[in-house]
Amino acid sequence: MIYPADVARGASDDDRDPKLKIIDYIGSQTILLMLFATKKLLYLQISCLLLLVVACRKPGHLILRQGMEITQSGMVHPDTVKVDLQDSTSSAIIIRGDNLVVDFQGATLDGRKDPARPDRFIGTGISIEGSHVTVRNVNVHGFKIAIQAEGVDSLTLENCDLSYNFRQKLGSTREKEDLNDWLYYHHNENDEWKRYGAAIYLKHCDHATIHRIKVTQGQNGIMLTGCKNGLFYNNEITFNSGIGIGLYRSSNNRIMHNLLNFNVRGYSHGIYQRGQDSAGLLAYEQSSNNTFAYNSATHSGDGFFLWAGQHSMDTGEGGCNENIIYGNDFSFAPTNGIEVTFSSNYLVKNIMKECRYGIWGGYSFETFMQGNSIKDCQYGIAIEQGNNNQIFRNEIASTTTGIKLWAREKQPEDWGFAQHRDVSSRNYLIAENTFEEVETPFDITSTDGIIQSGNRIEGELDNSGAKYELMTLPDWPSPLPEGNEVIGKDTEHLGRQFIIVNEWGPYNFKYPMIWLRETEEMKYVFVMFGPRGNWKITAAENFENGSLKTGTFPSTLTATRINPDQPAEIQFEFIGEEFSDQFGTVNEKGQPYDFIFSENVKIDI
Repeated sequence: MIYPADVARGASDDDRDPKLKIIDYIGSQTILLMLFATKKLLYLQISCLLLLVVACRKPGHLILRQGMEITQSGMVHPDTVKVDLQDSTSSAIIIRGDNLVVDFQGATLDGRKDPARPDRFIGTGISIEGSHVTVRNVNVHGFKIAIQAEGVDSLTLENCDLSYNFRQKLGSTREKEDLNDWLYYHHNENDEWKRYGAAIYLKHCDHATIHRIKVTQGQNGIMLTGCKNGLFYNNEITFNSGIGIGLYRSSNNRIMHNLLNFNVRGYSHGIYQRGQDSAGLLAYEQSSNNTFAYNSATHSGDGFFLWAGQHSMDTGEGGCNENIIYGNDFSFAPTNGIEVTFSSNYLVKNIMKECRYGIWGGYSFETFMQGNSIKDCQYGIAIEQGNNNQIFRNEIASTTTGIKLWAREKQPEDWGFAQHRDVSSRNYLIAENTFEEVETPFDITSTDGIIQSGNRIEGELDNSGAKYELMTLPDWPSPLPEGNEVIGKDTEHLGRQFIIVNEWGPYNFKYPMIWLRETEEMKYVFVMFGPRGNWKITAAENFENGSLKTGTFPSTLTATRINPDQPAEIQFEFIGEEFSDQFGTVNEKGQPYDFIFSENVKIDI
């Protein structure tokens, strides 16, 4: 069956699959053959033409067109369609119905009017309504929200590229943070999250299955509000300036085997490390009983960021509780590998390297921490005003402070949580942890009821022998049979020095880039990254004594600035393999590409 005209409402005959347009021609040719061909040849040629007619009538082939409403299952012709939406509430395509499967076969919706200004993207690429809807194999670029669904039970999205959608233009620079860049996800009762855009925005969509989704060079990846019992796995959401996967009032979901590296802003290596509430994974406002397992969320503002929510802050009730955070890599976070606050959760077998805090657990209660590996952090585990927590068999190495517990002198009067609950720092089990090259293994103040047993410091065992009992624990999650192994796959970018954030977010190492790493008086030290090929300096102003004139990536270039009070720049040309720039524009193989470093006056930090 061919898609009927009423499936693509408003479609004309010209919107049909081009294959269908030849059917009229086939009919006319058949008549001519009947007139001029021999009988035997006539039968043969008619048979061939009839086979061609059947071949043309593949079920459900639909020509993509702005304003379409798809109400039946089918296949979409793999075209690229430029979309020109006039307002922020419009959608390029609407899919509406029950029990639908729509395969876009690699078709692309492109809403970019000016690719270099993603902060001006508007509207939605695809809106979905109904139930039991499957959408696969579509590329959506240049919208505020790529795919949006509300109230769709059993939604499946698979194998889609939703890169190069909305992102804010950042005010922070290499030299100085702009406080206006801080994100605020604390409220979403009225879809406030939408102001930040998203690749996927799901509201009240239970039993969703989202997998093999790619999102890069945007702001937010998959954002959920009021969604339950979903499975989100094998997604690649990297090099975005906000959140990888975010949950709000969303419970009993499984978020597993996702690659969520470099979802970050608010960082300049060696200058400031703020994160600005960006995160690989975010769980806010009564998001409970979720499983976050086997994900890689490195180089993100926080690796994992959990906050109980405003309801808990006002009443002291509820929280984001009973979440299992298991077997993830949250390394190289500018702020916290894991931040869990005002709630009760399980943190087990996670990796945190080179973060400011391995685990920040302010006001956490009945939280269980076991088997976590924390290395090269300023603090291993830090908990303010926590109670009834258990810290068991963790490995803490090469940190300034191992475990820090404390309480403030006075609670904020406007925090209902602190007014309605006993938030004194108390009742800890700290057992069988190891500390290697830790300057201060324990920094504990204003905390009562501590049991310490069997901890090992620099190989020396604490033989206190205090008896203890672990809390009742859930079963830990097993890997999904089809789950990708994403942890430890990126061996080229180990360390926070690879977090490079420009005005559009984190750099992805795919296009030519020069970045000022440091200055030593008038000597400038640059790092250079990019694809395979060769670069050369084509011009320089107010610089001399360059260490290199040409080279390949990666490179380190030094040059001496002549006059600190005059503008200075170095111009480059690159020729090499094909690549896409930070806005998704393709530079073909062998095509010269210009890039530049420029600075008006020397800025001392």
